[in-house]
Formats: sequence, C-alpha cells, structure tokens
Amino acid sequence: MDRYGYDKPIQEGELVIFRDAAGKKEIKKVTSEKTIKIKRYRNCKIDPETVIGKMPGSETSSISGKKSFTIYRPTLKDYIMTMPRKSNIIYPKDIGIILMWADIFPGAKVLTAGVGSGALMIALLEVVGPSGVVLGYDNRMDMLEFALENITNFFGEGPLNMILRNVDIYEEIPDPHLDRAVIDVPEPWKALENLADALKPSGLVAFYLPSTNQVEKLQQEMENFPQLQYLETLEVLIRKWHVQSPSVRPEHQMVGHTGFLTFAMRLNKNGNPDY
Repeated sequence: MDRYGYDKPIQEGELVIFRDAAGKKEIKKVTSEKTIKIKRYRNCKIDPETVIGKMPGSETSSISGKKSFTIYRPTLKDYIMTMPRKSNIIYPKDIGIILMWADIFPGAKVLTAGVGSGALMIALLEVVGPSGVVLGYDNRMDMLEFALENITNFFGEGPLNMILRNVDIYEEIPDPHLDRAVIDVPEPWKALENLADALKPSGLVAFYLPSTNQVEKLQQEMENFPQLQYLETLEVLIRKWHVQSPSVRPEHQMVGHTGFLTFAMRLNKNGNPDY
C-alpha cells in the first residue's frame, strides 16, 4: 500500500476501504483478475476496473447498481480495526493515549513486548519514523510471523526500522539503551528488573493491563525497584454522538473498558550518567 499516496490514483494490488452509506467499512486488496465481494451484503460484487485508477475519495457501485461505496486507502485506524487478528489488540483509542503519555517521538528507540497481531507496532513504526527503531518481542514465533504479515501489508514491505525477536521479556531484554517501552504481557512485574536495566534515565514505560488485579500487583511490585517511579494509571472511554437534526444525542452504545494504562519513569538515583 502507498501509505502516503492520498493524492494518487488507486493502484493494482493496493488495500482499499469500501464504506457504504451507513458508514460500515470493509477492507479489500484490489486486483484486476478478481471480482470484489462485499461480505456485508448478499451477492454484492464490484468490478475492480471501477476502482483501479480512481482517485481516493471517489464513489463506485456494485455491478447490480444497488449499492454504492466511497473508496479510499485505509487510514491507520481503519487498518487496525479491519486487519486479521489472532489475538486481542490494543485499540486505537488506547494507542493514541500511549503515544502521547509515553512521549513516543521521531528517532526514538522503542521496545514493545507482546507483539500480538501487530496493531501497536504499526503505530509505533509510524511515529518513530526511519530515524528511529521499534523492537518487537514475543515469546511465540507464530505471533511474530502473523504480526509481520499485517505490518508488511500496511506498509507495502517490512519497514527497515523494525526488529522482531522471539524473546521472553521475563527472562531478558537483549537490547539496551531504550528511550521508551510499551508492555502488553500478562505478568509485567516479572520484567521490571530487566526494564530498569534496559531503559535510559528518564525513559518512560507504558503497561497495558486488562484487569484491576494486574494494575494493583504491578504498582506494588514496582515499589521494590527504586529505579522505576510509578506515575499514574488511567483508562480511556469513548462515547460517540448521534448528530442528525433534529436529533442530537449520545449514541446508545459506547466503547467502554478495554484495558488500563499504567505509566512509569526510569529514574537516575545518583545523578551520574548511566551510559
């Protein structure tokens, strides 16, 4: 996919979002040899020739003419929400807060442990840019391979600023001098000593935790590591609004709890350079 080709016509083999009048979306790889099938509707097929060569933001119709769709290259949020999954993902609402609260910056050296299906890693790669590096650890090789496929589909190739390792973070962090870390594993307190050793002074770490028991355990265990200072825990709730005159009101459903976000900083107790 041409990640930044928003002003270029859609090309053969690209990923395309098809959004219907109700706002429902499907992502498809468009090739001239294969009719596009929209699963949401029965017998809804689209001729790829009505998509390839069109500008993003154009409209196309099903072969029958009964359904119309807006077509465009997927945004990062679109891709994360529609990409294949073999595990739960960190959702865009939480990713946005992680990127800001953990201060992920261009050129940073960032570790993410618990790569899963690759959603967070894609966002981290976008932010650190070619001058940074994202290290992805997972103790399951099959998840690393699955995540790599999702990452490659999004960027069009495997980014050069990405390193994937089949590593158990409880046992080791072989990459030192980390600017930032984002940890999504069941028992992150088992990795605190390794994180304290690997992070640079003032380095930030974010933990994604589904349950309050994990949050409490992590905070308690962090007290045993004076190099790590607990900062705060929060969660992100999103409520959309129905805006269609004369009715303007909250939607009946909202995106509630997905996980808690705990943040900590690596301290330098003696004030001397560590590295």
